Order: sequence, then C-alpha cells, then structure tokens
Amino acid sequence: MAFFNVRSYSNLNNTFTKETSSNKKVTFLNVLKAVVISRAFSVLIVSIILLLLGNESKLQFLVGNALLFIGLATVGIPHGAVDHLLESGHWVSRSTPRFILVYLAYSFAMALFWYLSPKLALCLFLFYSSWHFGQSDGEQWGLGSMFSYLWGCTVLFYLLGTHYNETNEILKSISGVTMPFSAPVWLITPFFFVAFYKRSYSFAITILWLLVSSQLPLMLAFGLYFIGQHSLTNWKQISKTLDMAHHKIWIYSMPFHLGAWFVLALFFFVWPMLNISSDYNRWGIFFIFIACVSLPHIISVHLFKKKAETA
Repeated sequence: MAFFNVRSYSNLNNTFTKETSSNKKVTFLNVLKAVVISRAFSVLIVSIILLLLGNESKLQFLVGNALLFIGLATVGIPHGAVDHLLESGHWVSRSTPRFILVYLAYSFAMALFWYLSPKLALCLFLFYSSWHFGQSDGEQWGLGSMFSYLWGCTVLFYLLGTHYNETNEILKSISGVTMPFSAPVWLITPFFFVAFYKRSYSFAITILWLLVSSQLPLMLAFGLYFIGQHSLTNWKQISKTLDMAHHKIWIYSMPFHLGAWFVLALFFFVWPMLNISSDYNRWGIFFIFIACVSLPHIISVHLFKKKAETA
C-alpha cells in the first residue's frame, strides 16, 4: 500500500490545473469553479475575515481562538494521532502498547533535550518542522525533494519572521535566543512563479493567503497554516490511504488524541516549575509541546513512507 503517492495525490488535489483524464478541456469557468470550492480558497476567506475583524480586537481574539481550538481538536492533533494505523490499517492490540511506549520515549527524549540544551533543541525542532512541512506540501504540488525543503524552510521562516516581535518573545522564553532579523512580506512571492509553472492554483492561493496571514497575529497565522494546509492535507491523504471514513479515523485517533491533550495540560503545569526561564509564555510552552509530540510523528511517517517505497 503506497502512502502519499505523488502522482495520484497531485491529481486528487489539483484536478483543475491540467486536462482531466477524460480530456475535458480546461476553461476559465472550470478553473474559477475549482478555485472557489478549493480548500485553499476557503482558508483565504477565513484569513481575510479575521483580518477585517481588526488586529488585537476582542472579537478577533474570540473568533480566532475558537477556530484554533476547533481546528486542533478536529484535525490538527488527530492527524498525528493515527500513526499506529498507517502500517496495519487497523488497531492491533498486541503491537499498539509497544508503539505507544516508543512514541512516548521519543517525546520524553525531546523534552529532556530541550531542558538540557534549549538552543540546540530549538534548532532541531526548526529543522525537522521545515523538512516535514516541505515534504507534505511538496508531495501535494509535485515539487522535487530539494525544492520541497526550500519551500518548508521558507514558509516556516516567513510565518515566524513576519511576526518578529511575537516570535522573539516566544523564542526568548523557551530558548533564550531571538531572531536577528525579520522577514519581508514579499519573501514568499517568488513561489508564485513556481505555482504558475506547475499550473497549481491551490499552491498560488496558498501563497496569497499566507501574504494575508502575515498581517494577522502570529498564532492565527501559524494556526491557519498548520490546520488549514498541513493537517487537512495529511488527513485527506490518510483517509485515502487507509480507505476509511473520516469519522472512523477520528475515533481510532482518540487514545493518542486524548493523551496529547493530557500531556499538554501537564506541560502547562510542570514546565513553569522547572524554572528554565523567568519569561513565562504560554505559547512558548505550547510550541515545546508541539516539538515533543511532532518528533515521533515525523519519524513514524518517514519510516512508513520508506517502507512503502521499497514494498
């Protein structure tokens, strides 16, 4: 069973970018219809609405955080909570406990590494996050491996660098370092040429809403990408790979899903007691939590892909 097949996934998500398999001619109306119903366009509309609500406004705070919570609960965390299903396609009672122990061991190792060497841990987190984001998006849009990593590095630096002050508050609280410079808003625009070359309108619209999100608070911008692009992209492919309904996958994700929320609560309770930094920042603790739970997820997905490629 092939996981994240580039050709089939590109066709699945960008059927309006080229002639269909039935040789239906692409017209302006076909393209416009596909764009309007695309997920990328929906995220663009959400980002514009959040911006119109007014930065730093109470309404934007309430609506934005409600969307973040709903997104994290429905797909953000669950998309990484079904790694135990990827290899077998169903719950295996004998192997699952061992899988959980290995998963927790990786997470604990990352937390310990962050406690002992926060600067190096931050570098490691940024590295594998960039690689994971680039790999996922690159497979969707048919990018090569090196170009995918370039995109992953760019989009992560763009999200952080266009929110210079907010990012530095978080980085200082969790690692004691700050970004030496910000990212210009236009940094991501050269990728428009790649999107048009690939005839991928979803790629182009994603770049467009990333430009809009640069004017939103950091957590809203990051949440739009993490949930609206990364998590939903992978969730759709997981459903296709497992040939399983969305609600059934969500039910199977519950043990890891609930466990992740429990661990997050522990992070907020225990991490400040460690006195790693005098600068308490709740979003900083959240990022450390993401770093710890994403490491085993990325390793698990990578190993599964390698196994699928050699099968």
